[in-house]
Amino acid sequence: MELKAGVKYCDFCGRKVAAEDEAAPSARKPARGRASGLLKGIAVGCLAIGILVYVGNRLREQAPLPPPPASTPDGKGQAAAACEAAIRKQARAPFRVIALRSILVAEETPGYTVTGSVELQSAAGELQRKRYFCKVHPDARAGMVLDEGKIY
Repeated sequence: MELKAGVKYCDFCGRKVAAEDEAAPSARKPARGRASGLLKGIAVGCLAIGILVYVGNRLREQAPLPPPPASTPDGKGQAAAACEAAIRKQARAPFRVIALRSILVAEETPGYTVTGSVELQSAAGELQRKRYFCKVHPDARAGMVLDEGKIY
């Protein structure tokens, strides 16, 4: 059987249709376009969000950390600064310190007890808030000396 020019068989039902038609009008063809277009849109949206999160984390990593508070003439300010510097050194990969806050500096004999909170960020961007505790004592040559310090 020979077909005329501009005529073909429908891929779905086998009837003769015009060459420019995709299928016969009576053929039950699978729905295309809408569902696959929706899935493509969701995939592109997820990819865009992932790129934005990645770029945002990279920009945040490049931002300089705020300096520790300037030590004041009194011992409490110096104790807080010494403790915060020790806690910054103690935070290990994959975490990095985002913010430190000294909440309480108590005077003890001999020295100070400093407690506070530290915000840490993992390499994946996850934020964690933890507490820290330090004991420091004054030294004539070295300033404040750390006796004990930990993040918990």
